[in-house]
Amino acid sequence: MLTIKMLCSARSTTKGSLMKSEKHEFLYTYARAAFDDELQRFRNIEDKSARYLSLRRPGVSQGSWIASFLSEVGEST
Repeated sequence: MLTIKMLCSARSTTKGSLMKSEKHEFLYTYARAAFDDELQRFRNIEDKSARYLSLRRPGVSQGSWIASFLSEVGEST
């Protein structure tokens, strides 16, 4: 009789830990998917900003060159 009670309690404990394991596995998978989504969103933003800055850099240098040219022309007249 004692052995049957121990077996039943061991089985329920195993089943309970199995449930916890499945629950934790689901939560881990869900959290990992959310993290991967945020990481991909961050990478997309980073790529867009790099492209934007690479396009702006020649414009800024040309703008400063034109401004210095115009200031020299203004001084010479």
